[in-house]
Amino acid sequence: MQWLCQEIYRAIALVMTLSKSDKKIEFMIVKNHLGEYISSDFFQSYLMMTSLIGSVSKVRSLWNRSPSETISIQPIQTRPSSINGVGNLRAIAALGEKIAWVGGTEGKIAKTEDGGATWTLCSLPYEKDLDVRALSLMNPKVACAMCAGPGDKKLSRIYRTVDGGRGWNLVLCPDMKGVFFNAMVFWNDRQGIVLSDPVGSRFALFRTENGGETWERIIPIEMPFAMPGENAFAASNSSLAVQGKENVWFATGGGASARVFYSCDGGRSWGVAATPMKINSVSAGIFSLAFLNEKLGIAVGGDHKLKTSFPSPNILITRDGGRNWEIFHDEDLSGKYLSSVAWRSEDSVKVVDGSKEIFNAVAFSETTGWAVGPNQAWAKI
Repeated sequence: MQWLCQEIYRAIALVMTLSKSDKKIEFMIVKNHLGEYISSDFFQSYLMMTSLIGSVSKVRSLWNRSPSETISIQPIQTRPSSINGVGNLRAIAALGEKIAWVGGTEGKIAKTEDGGATWTLCSLPYEKDLDVRALSLMNPKVACAMCAGPGDKKLSRIYRTVDGGRGWNLVLCPDMKGVFFNAMVFWNDRQGIVLSDPVGSRFALFRTENGGETWERIIPIEMPFAMPGENAFAASNSSLAVQGKENVWFATGGGASARVFYSCDGGRSWGVAATPMKINSVSAGIFSLAFLNEKLGIAVGGDHKLKTSFPSPNILITRDGGRNWEIFHDEDLSGKYLSSVAWRSEDSVKVVDGSKEIFNAVAFSETTGWAVGPNQAWAKI
């Protein structure tokens, strides 16, 4: 029994399900390293119940389940609806089950305040080449919109509204070769971060401390160089992820292998981890990642040109905050281009199967999921 007690005291939390009908206890590893230790007295209580299980060997076999057996990953099957006048949608932000904003091509943005029953346009000032790839809502009135495109053409931009989208102010537009905004996320309603492709030899990031009113480029104390051809993807505003107060990660592709950069100080210093996803195309890599907590994360990707025949693993999982990644096996999704992933609950993940070209991105606010895609498509999950 000592081995199991030691595992528990390595900060791995357990979830117990008791079936009254057959008196079986099943342990599932669905949360890792949360810093919530199970007391020895509580653990002894579990040992007293082993008669309900039959043998310690069964506990051991359940404990040693792979992530593929303890986390359910499901593609979105919901039938899409459409919003008139918004084009190809990739940006989604929501506040609960009623309020959501979506964004897409030509700077088009729409919002709903009644759960999708009606939508109102609140677009950016019209420019044909503006492509809204990210939205962040601080409250129903204050929001930021990120556009992706070459920086030297001034197409990577951030706009901000304080009146629910009736008016927009341009707050960031770096005129720099190499800049290409990929994602924008916020830790809270004041602090946010934006990821760009490399400028020179390193990825560029910008940060706000006042809800997007002003932005400054982060000059990291330490950051690994980008590999030749390495870049991030702007497919679903999820190549960048934040958690807690200052944890942040971003994922890459285009180089020799997909990598994940990680920082625990808000982007001031960075480390990088290689992954088992090997690639040989600028159109391949990790497109999306999401973290349940500071340790447990999932990453998905593939090749957006080879939509169903990606030869490398396309789903990865980490148990140590992105320092190490292992393959997550799913036969139904193997080889497919997966553009977006989001945690629905502690043991359930929703993923966008981009090979079907129905949706581009998925996001959850509380327990409500929202998805957007081509041809003005949206769905509530």
